Amino acid sequence: MEADFILQGRDGNIGFEVKKTTSVNLSHAKTLIEARREGLIKEGYVLFDGEGKQQLLEGVFALGLRSLVP
Repeated sequence: MEADFILQGRDGNIGFEVKKTTSVNLSHAKTLIEARREGLIKEGYVLFDGEGKQQLLEGVFALGLRSLVP
């Protein structure tokens, strides 16, 4: 299992997957879902070429990079 990158925080690890797509579904988050289930991360984010933030599952989100830049 491999996430693109993991940030270590005081409250736990946060995993990230980066996808070159304009929309996201659960298959894009499978590594994050498994890592969360195994307790390796406290939450995960699929970063994609779009806008907005949506919850895919508990603790796993899709975050559009276009929402982060003006």
